[in-house]
Amino acid sequence: MVSFSAERGTLVVMVPTQAGLIIAADKRTTPDGIYCDGVNKILLPKKTEALAVVITGLASFRDTANIPRSELCNVLATTPAPVDFGRAVSRFIGGQSAGVAKLDLQGVTEAIYAEMKPFIDGGQFNSLFGTRLAVITMADFEPQTSMSNVKSLAVELGPQGEFRLQPDYYARFGMTDRPDAIVFGEGPYFRDNVLNGAGRKFLDGSFEQLTSKSRVNEIDANLGSAVAINWIEAASKTTDIIKPPTGIGGGVDCVLLGPDNRVIR
Repeated sequence: MVSFSAERGTLVVMVPTQAGLIIAADKRTTPDGIYCDGVNKILLPKKTEALAVVITGLASFRDTANIPRSELCNVLATTPAPVDFGRAVSRFIGGQSAGVAKLDLQGVTEAIYAEMKPFIDGGQFNSLFGTRLAVITMADFEPQTSMSNVKSLAVELGPQGEFRLQPDYYARFGMTDRPDAIVFGEGPYFRDNVLNGAGRKFLDGSFEQLTSKSRVNEIDANLGSAVAINWIEAASKTTDIIKPPTGIGGGVDCVLLGPDNRVIR
């Protein structure tokens, strides 16, 4: 019986600003312990709307047993995986009119399960029974209300392979809320080794500048993106000192979800 290998990792930082929601993510994935860089992790299912999807944890699954290690990154970049949470969720959301706050969660559940079921039944996921596979984070910006919504759902398999999609996080940010930066994925590593550890020397003070403001509507996109990008880059540099559970690095993607979506990096 073939077992799946998974693409692991991801550090994501989100910062609400007066212009919309900033999202930054690293670009490294780690299949079978190999670093593959340059991977776009911020998915935009509706190109004309301010909505994004990011997967942290095990993002996609495939049989890699017969792929030479020297070719693995290229195969992953050019060949769709049989199970890809980002693809499944993006495809579903792309056909919906509702934003994150009112999204049909049963529909999301069915979309993910439809990809997984043949392989759960076929035994490819047996080694992952009883684990949390991934966290799917969806975020949007509502131009009418100037509110940002962030919702996370955890994909889990029970001890007998029972599929579950569990609420993990939900927050709604308005212009009068206190400024902050929210971390997803390798959060414990970032907290312990960057914010409170050896990686502090790579922080540039932009977060202190952000928190010196009293409201989100005082934070412009330049400051918000500076914080998000610096946090990802600081974590990447810290991995040279302290090895993370999975890979962090490979560059930084950064987008602004707002009345006019914008790729910042």
